[in-house]
Amino acid sequence: RLNSSHLVISYAVFCLKKNRPISIIAFSFLVYTFFLMIRRPPRSTLFPYTTLFRSTLEVGLSALAELAIDGWRLQRWAVASGFEKDRVVARQASRALMTFLAGLGFETCDLAGQPYEPGLAVDVVDSEEDAGAPAESVRIEVMLAPIVLRNGRLIRPGQVAVRRGAPREEVGG
Repeated sequence: RLNSSHLVISYAVFCLKKNRPISIIAFSFLVYTFFLMIRRPPRSTLFPYTTLFRSTLEVGLSALAELAIDGWRLQRWAVASGFEKDRVVARQASRALMTFLAGLGFETCDLAGQPYEPGLAVDVVDSEEDAGAPAESVRIEVMLAPIVLRNGRLIRPGQVAVRRGAPREEVGG
């Protein structure tokens, strides 16, 4: 298969053997393709701005789950903050972060105040007995980290502190 560079080389060799002048176009093409060994650069270097926005970034589910937990903590801090200026900024940032994560299918679940049942997707980090609580009841007092789901599937279990009611005293008789 012949291409234009083969024809130019053939023409240049013919001109050199016959002591004929080489046309400036053929000479420049010859220098361009062979003596300088210039290759066509990849598309990304020719058009950096068109490929810049097509690039993707791969982030693991674990890192996105951590981001969801931090966004949840930021939301809680925004509600509890005593300073109005901090609260507004934190609410805006947490809303943007949680909207971004919701677009990727992430959601967080806060179970604070709910009764604890075995089988919930939470790890009990702390347990405290409460004499005023109903006997043998267990309630989630504080969520230390939320349950993280993506498209309804568990990504990371939550962490909770629970309060237990005093055990029933058996009356012997």
